[in-house]
Amino acid sequence: MISKIQIRGFRKHKKLSIEFGPNVNTIIGPSYAGKSALIRALRWTAVNKPAGVSFINWDEKQTAVRLTVDKQYITRTRSRTSTNKYELDKKEFKAFGNDVPDEIRQLLNLSHVNWQGQHEAPFWFCETAGEVSRQLNSIINLEVIDRTLASLASTLKYAKVGKTLISIRLEEAKKEVESLLYAKQMDTDLTEIESFNQRISENAAESSVLSDLLKRVVIYASEQEQAAEAANRGKIAIDLARSYRDIRKSANNLEDLLEQAKSTQKEVKRRPPPFESIEALKTKLKEADEKYNNLYDLLDDIESGKDKLCRAKETLKIRKNKFKEAVGNECPICGGLLTKKL
Repeated sequence: MISKIQIRGFRKHKKLSIEFGPNVNTIIGPSYAGKSALIRALRWTAVNKPAGVSFINWDEKQTAVRLTVDKQYITRTRSRTSTNKYELDKKEFKAFGNDVPDEIRQLLNLSHVNWQGQHEAPFWFCETAGEVSRQLNSIINLEVIDRTLASLASTLKYAKVGKTLISIRLEEAKKEVESLLYAKQMDTDLTEIESFNQRISENAAESSVLSDLLKRVVIYASEQEQAAEAANRGKIAIDLARSYRDIRKSANNLEDLLEQAKSTQKEVKRRPPPFESIEALKTKLKEADEKYNNLYDLLDDIESGKDKLCRAKETLKIRKNKFKEAVGNECPICGGLLTKKL
């Protein structure tokens, strides 16, 4: 959009600068104020017309018009002698003939149809149909529209044929779908059968696991009974050990008595004791020897019982751990929580 025009030495305007608003702009003023000259300066820059140098102010050597368009500067300069150029910012154009350089023409996007003098007939009203068509074609390129319409007509024709074919195929597909409705029910039945078979396989696997667990439970129960029996034997051995302790105490007492008997025997050798007391002491000594021998046998039995008790405890501990690893905290038969400690 043109936002500003600056004129120097064009017709009666020696120096002029005008800023345009963003919407519609109206130029007003008294006659011979230079309104038409301003429009001609715009047209001269936009379409490079009129030719020649007659529009240069009579006391200037050259004329120049600068347009500010979208923050870019277009400058048209012409002198009475040799200067004839366009400038776009700092880029210079020469030897362009009667046309406008392409870059400037594309930036302005203006042609001769955009201009009308105050004494010219209304736009296109007095033109022939051919001329109107030619000018309209130069604006909107009717050939492209015609080619586009022809292409659209051809595309529409093929689209209609395609639509007919698709409709026929759609009807055939609908009939085929109706003829295959039983397949949907078959698929549902197959899905249920597969789900049922999967549940059977899962139940079989669970039954196998439960069977193995039950066998292990029977084995562990038998081992537990054996361990309990071993524990009872160990308890008996402990009781025997306690008895051994008491007997050992008695043996120690007997050893003390034997020492006393030896001392008494020495005394007897010194002086003969009464015969009855010697017989009684002999009897006691014999009884003490028998008890002493019995105690030693009992001690051997107790030591053997200790070893058996220790082995039974170790076996019971290992089998408890195995049973706990296999069963856990749930009963393998009823699924209840096991609260009793093994």
